[in-house]
Amino acid sequence: MQRYFFCLLIATSSFLSVIAQMEYVHPHGEDMEYMTDDQWNDWARGFVVNGNFVKNSIGIPTDLLREEKNVRYPVTLYNIGSRKDSLVIAEDPRYTEEGFVKVGNFPCARFTFYTSGGVSLSLLSLDEIRRKYCPEVPGTVVYMINKFFITKDADLYRVAGQYIYRVETLSSKHIESISALPEFTVIRIFTRTPHNMHFDKLGY
Repeated sequence: MQRYFFCLLIATSSFLSVIAQMEYVHPHGEDMEYMTDDQWNDWARGFVVNGNFVKNSIGIPTDLLREEKNVRYPVTLYNIGSRKDSLVIAEDPRYTEEGFVKVGNFPCARFTFYTSGGVSLSLLSLDEIRRKYCPEVPGTVVYMINKFFITKDADLYRVAGQYIYRVETLSSKHIESISALPEFTVIRIFTRTPHNMHFDKLGY
């Protein structure tokens, strides 16, 4: 009997050891869910698709794209901000004296570059999404992408139109604790992640 329990203990210990070493892989588009809003908004990595600066990868189907590993500087970034400016980046931000470069007001410490190859992407600004999906929304807006509030640099974000699952709006008048304040609208953009598209099967 003692030998049986000893073998069981060894087997259980080995199983738990294997589980502890397993790396959980989040579904595409949900790999940043562990972040808080502050962490996500302060993340100093910038993303570039076909030369276009998109700020963050949350609005891009990176599983359909190819990451460029050996990028040679200088590089030119396009489609930046509301004026769709261009910017020449002379060297990798990691090797600059400051440790970052400014893209608009965003201090970017590292770039990740993607190319779409044969995949056609329509990159939309958040304001273009507002005008396309909810043109009736007046006044001040606050944007969300999936679970994250966008607290700054909203003009730098680009979302692939093909990757948008749905767009919802919520007036601040429907939020009891702030309903007496001047009205604004939350525009929430849901991308085509497994949980957004199959919430009935996967849960919220």
